[in-house]
Amino acid sequence: MKGKGKVALYSSTAECDNMATFQRRSSPLHKLFPILVLLLCIVASPAAAGKTGQLTVFWGRNKDEGSLREACDSGLYTTVIISFLSTFGHGKYNLDISGHDASAVGVDVTHCQRARN
Repeated sequence: MKGKGKVALYSSTAECDNMATFQRRSSPLHKLFPILVLLLCIVASPAAAGKTGQLTVFWGRNKDEGSLREACDSGLYTTVIISFLSTFGHGKYNLDISGHDASAVGVDVTHCQRARN
């Protein structure tokens, strides 16, 4: 019995050694895949952007971005999303537009809506 146990143990060790030296061969497709994905992104991105002709911007968090009126008047954006409106509805609004003049936002929204029509 003891001898059989030793043989089985030795056999298992040999199998483990063989498994450890096994190396998976990579196919040429594995090497080409990242290049193909990159080419697809380069070709598809301008095509998709050119079809819509629309650009959306999030406004409201950075004082260096200018006023809401300036964003609308720039002509660069088809949609300006006022960011960081965390609470709204039922007459309650919590707008965090750090660094911006909050008193001008309502007038600027009206200006942007008129400019769009």
